[in-house]
Amino acid sequence: MTQFNVLQSKVSALEADKTELKALQSKVGALEADKIEFNALQSKVGALETDMTKEKTMIAFVAEVSTNIVNPVNNVPIVFNHSILNIGNNYNSRNGVFVAPIPGLYHFAVEITALSQSTSHIFHVRIMKNNEPVAVTFMDGNTHLFLRGTASIVLQLNTGDNVRCKTEYIWGSNTINGGSTLSTFSGFLIQAA
Repeated sequence: MTQFNVLQSKVSALEADKTELKALQSKVGALEADKIEFNALQSKVGALETDMTKEKTMIAFVAEVSTNIVNPVNNVPIVFNHSILNIGNNYNSRNGVFVAPIPGLYHFAVEITALSQSTSHIFHVRIMKNNEPVAVTFMDGNTHLFLRGTASIVLQLNTGDNVRCKTEYIWGSNTINGGSTLSTFSGFLIQAA
């Protein structure tokens, strides 16, 4: 009988262990569910932080040619050397280049005023993305009036992409009119990627 009592005691202990094991398994299941919920919440917080960062990112510039550029040569950058606005400091008024600090969708525009000429003249200006033409404006004519040309474009940029303006296909006597915001280059971030 003593052996029977010992066995019965062991069976009772095993049943108690089994009950405790089930309780522990239930707690582990609850902890795993909490972990899944925690990871989901952590992902949502990360997404919200990213969205807040995108919303806070303001990038914009407006620059002008400050003085007349007489008889510019073909295929050279135009330096809009006077910054009127430069939020984010991504436009360089010394070389006329905007460099994208973050990937996103951007808008750019160039407005050029050419002084009146007494003879025929041709003057084109291109917006360039990484040295590839993406937009153009034409100021062609035989007129005693000022010519004004504009071009604008929306571009998807990656970090480090650059945008500038350059002259193209110049013929005859031409002058880019500077000062008084007559010739400007501008851009802004529409939405971060």
